[in-house]
Amino acid sequence: MNSSFVGVSLRTPTATAGVGYVTVGNIYSGAAVTLYETTTNQAVSATPTDPGDGTLKYEGLEARKSYYAVQEINGVASQGSIGATVQPAIPAAPTAQGLEESVKASDYTSGATLKLYLSTSATPVATAPNVTATTYTFENVEPNGGGYYVTQTVAGEESLNSSFVGASLRMPTATAGVGYVTVGNIYPGAAVTLYEADSNAAVTAAPTDSGDGTLKYEGLEARKSYYAVQEINGVASSGSPYATVQPAIPAAPTAQGLEESVKASDYTSGATLKLYLSTGGAPVATATSVAGTTYTFENVVPNHDQYYVTQTVGGEESENSVFVNASLRTPTAAAGVGYVDIHNVYPGATVILYDYETNTAVEAEPDMLDDGSVRFDGLTPGRSYYGVQRINGTVSEPTRIVTLPRSPDAPKDVAAVAGNGQATITFTPPEEDGGAPITGYEVMANPGNIVAVGTGSPIVVTGLTNGVSYTFTVKAINAAGSSEASEPSSAVSPWEPVFSNVSTRPILILINGRTENIGQASETAAGGRSVLTLTVDERLLADKLAAEGAGAVITLPMPGGSDVNRAELNGRMVQSLIDHAAVLVVQAGQASYTLPAAQIDLSRLARQLGAPEDLSGVMLRIEIAKPTADELEAMSAAAKKDNLSIVASPIAFKVSAAYGEQSVEVTTFGKYVTRTIALPGQADAERLTTAVVLEKDGTLRHVPTKLVVADGKYFATINSLTNSLYAVVWHPLSFADVANHWAKQAVEDLGARMIVEGDSGVFDPDRDVTRAEFAAILARGLGLRLEAGASAYTDVGPSDWFAGAIGAVQTYGLIEGFEDGSFRPNDKMSREQAMTLLARAMSITGLAPDQAGTAAAGTLQTYADGRAVSDWAADSIAACLKAGLVGGRSDKLLAPQATVTRAEAATMIQRLLKQSGLI
Repeated sequence: MNSSFVGVSLRTPTATAGVGYVTVGNIYSGAAVTLYETTTNQAVSATPTDPGDGTLKYEGLEARKSYYAVQEINGVASQGSIGATVQPAIPAAPTAQGLEESVKASDYTSGATLKLYLSTSATPVATAPNVTATTYTFENVEPNGGGYYVTQTVAGEESLNSSFVGASLRMPTATAGVGYVTVGNIYPGAAVTLYEADSNAAVTAAPTDSGDGTLKYEGLEARKSYYAVQEINGVASSGSPYATVQPAIPAAPTAQGLEESVKASDYTSGATLKLYLSTGGAPVATATSVAGTTYTFENVVPNHDQYYVTQTVGGEESENSVFVNASLRTPTAAAGVGYVDIHNVYPGATVILYDYETNTAVEAEPDMLDDGSVRFDGLTPGRSYYGVQRINGTVSEPTRIVTLPRSPDAPKDVAAVAGNGQATITFTPPEEDGGAPITGYEVMANPGNIVAVGTGSPIVVTGLTNGVSYTFTVKAINAAGSSEASEPSSAVSPWEPVFSNVSTRPILILINGRTENIGQASETAAGGRSVLTLTVDERLLADKLAAEGAGAVITLPMPGGSDVNRAELNGRMVQSLIDHAAVLVVQAGQASYTLPAAQIDLSRLARQLGAPEDLSGVMLRIEIAKPTADELEAMSAAAKKDNLSIVASPIAFKVSAAYGEQSVEVTTFGKYVTRTIALPGQADAERLTTAVVLEKDGTLRHVPTKLVVADGKYFATINSLTNSLYAVVWHPLSFADVANHWAKQAVEDLGARMIVEGDSGVFDPDRDVTRAEFAAILARGLGLRLEAGASAYTDVGPSDWFAGAIGAVQTYGLIEGFEDGSFRPNDKMSREQAMTLLARAMSITGLAPDQAGTAAAGTLQTYADGRAVSDWAADSIAACLKAGLVGGRSDKLLAPQATVTRAEAATMIQRLLKQSGLI
């Protein structure tokens, strides 16, 4: 029988899942295969494909669903396969790159959603949907030591993680200042550490928060370098570039170029100031611990390369000031016979002389003079020149234009009046003096060629033979030489008087150079001294004055052999002279006295004498006399005390008025009165300095004196406001501290004239002058007699050394005090105060130009600081500028409020006297 029926089972197929598909294997040949969705046991309707390898592949299946397979043949079904889950289409992990506070993703599917994760968190830090660019950067990523990764999600499927990357931390900035470092570019919340660059040691000082995202570390050492590092979440930045702490460098001072000096301002009190040449090198000059508001570097050599100034404070030197140059002093020019002397020459400077007409340089090399000046010789008389000086490429302003003197034209209208063995020659001076003052005249008698000289008409020629007929010619003499001889006079013959033993004789008087026989001389003796008295016929004089009109010059010549030579005029005659603005010239031998009648205050004299209003009985006496023995002894003693050498016999000049037995002496004048003294033939020009006056107290006082030469003979022309005993002296003087100073010539000239003084051979030229000192220098320069007695000022006592000088300048209206009644003698003298005094002094010296109101304003407007001039000083300053007494401190600055140095004061007074023709 058959065995029991048994079935043969069918192999179980295999199911292997992939992305969107399941592959069924282990299929029995010819069997039918069915694929089921595990959860629903629903058969998959899709038709599989036959790969040809004994398997079937079901595609298009839903991801993440499980499937199993069953096969059946001949009614026998196999067991279901093990379930296979369809895999999703997971994209590849993108590439990640860590950058500064950002992560850059690449290598992802276009349109993917990118996600950034911190390695320690499953939640994305940032998500970027639908990214189509080839790269994408996650910005503002906070650096973290754990690192970050990136995924991409495509079609709902998120990729695996990228590699871990870190976002670096930004590098901070470090900026240094004076004593501090400011750290910037700080990440919010980051910790900042500042390190010293050389040692890499952290700075322990806590910073301050500036409130603008920066931290400031203060109190750091100057000139040390520092760097900063910041850290957050275990990530440290790179170190910042080094920042070097700046020192506390002071600001550059202000520099101003002046004449051979540089003035510094705007510096810290106590600073060390240094002056440099712009070309480099060591300082030219250094001034330590400078406390004032300004400081002037003196004796700066002008240089085209220019200078700058620095200040050093706390060991730190400032930046340079602006470049400035020290200007070169302006030289002065003086013309002589055939030469021009250039004074005020800077040591080492090259002096160039130009012909004014052609503006070409003179080729001749100058000669050096002992005082540092230079002389250009061999020049053309009558031609004009000017000079400049140059050093180191810097050229000075030009001198004034000077014209060389030539010989004068010949005198005219020569006439002769014969006398006993002599003749009196009169003439008219030439209209052209050749550019130099006529210093004398030479009269020659023909025959015999007998020569007589004098300073003006008339001139008496002696030594003639009575009965011989003579003609006379006259030559005018100036520094350039003698003129041609004049036309000869008519012939005259000297005569011998037929009378004898008479005490009076006629004297020829000159009125405007013409001889008039209206004078008479008488000789007497008094006190052992011979006296010659000249009188004038009143009626004839009145007639002559009426005929001549205003301004007549009345010359009263006397031979001069007597001890006392006196001209007498009664009050009515003097009043007539005053009314006609006449000038009296009294000549006695080698001396003359020129007295404008306007200087005689006749009414005042009459009141002092108690004379009647008609002036009857008033007698004016003008005397030129030899000194008495006592006067000569007093003069010699005073000269010895002051180390003076007397080079000519003293002469006394006196004016007095008498009425009855009353007499009064005229001792002062409102303006200068001129006296001339001829010097001995053996006099040495190098040993002539000035004239002095013997005061009643036995002291000597300088009076303005100018030395002139005529035909080889020297004359001292003296201008004084007083009468007294006069002597011409030699008084050389030098100061050690002005040997190389720009004001050397002026200082030593005024020192020799007893106008300025020093102490132990030192002048101290750059010290500011006080008001008292300036008043004293001005008083001595003008030759004013010192005024003793009580002062008008509350702060000037009678025993103060300056009391007499202040009284003198006040008497002549040259200076004023302050509203509170004080003078303030020790205050510094400002430039505008000094120029005000000089302008007032010009009214005495006759140099006052018309400069007021609009004209003054125009003059001052040429200076940048002209408006800084006080209203009360404007006219005076303009007058001084016009007269050439004072210039600006530079081409553009007048500096009216600046103080005056002793050197400047000496220069101002010398210019006043020179420009006035007094020295």
